[in-house]
Amino acid sequence: MVSPATDADKITPNVPGDKVTVKDPSQLTEGEKDQVKTNVTNANKDKRRFFIYDRTK
Repeated sequence: MVSPATDADKITPNVPGDKVTVKDPSQLTEGEKDQVKTNVTNANKDKRRFFIYDRTK
């Protein structure tokens, strides 16, 4: 039996070209997180809705 594909399986997100310089990659500041979110959102404007999960919370 084959499971139907989910939306996540059908969409390949674009990787933003703009890199965010961070002081500590293991502990991003709120400003750094906001910049990453903005860059990912801008790179994927042609995609359906998506969520950025913050694993630090």
